[in-house]
Amino acid sequence: MIGPTDLAPLVDDAVRHLLGDNPAEAAAVLDVIAAQGDAADWYGVCCAAAEIGYTALLVLHPEGGEATHQWAVLGTSGDPHALFASRFQAAYANGDIPLTVALFQAADTAGPRARIESVCALFAHVRALHARAAEPATSSPGGTRS
Repeated sequence: MIGPTDLAPLVDDAVRHLLGDNPAEAAAVLDVIAAQGDAADWYGVCCAAAEIGYTALLVLHPEGGEATHQWAVLGTSGDPHALFASRFQAAYANGDIPLTVALFQAADTAGPRARIESVCALFAHVRALHARAAEPATSSPGGTRS
């Protein structure tokens, strides 16, 4: 276990590199976490990424405020890692912590490779949400960005 004090700056670096369009550096930080961390550390990484995704979702869908949203999983491919990413993000955004734990445990028990591929898919999902949220707003029916 890396522990929260040492993990926080690593997660900050990984997210900064992810959002700064430097995936190689983000991957290098994730490699450090992979070498030294345990499942609790990886779950923390997932929650930190999902928090960035949640913020992006609120920018993309500002109508009604955060208390009125119930996020759903739409448009996922047959890729189990992409499905993990979408489901984890939706569960986190909905405040369904038991589901985030269950999803993470499923990825974790599938083995180290499945865990890292799932975390990488979550990072890619969050990066895409963040990029869409950073785009200039355009009107569409219902008042959401398109």
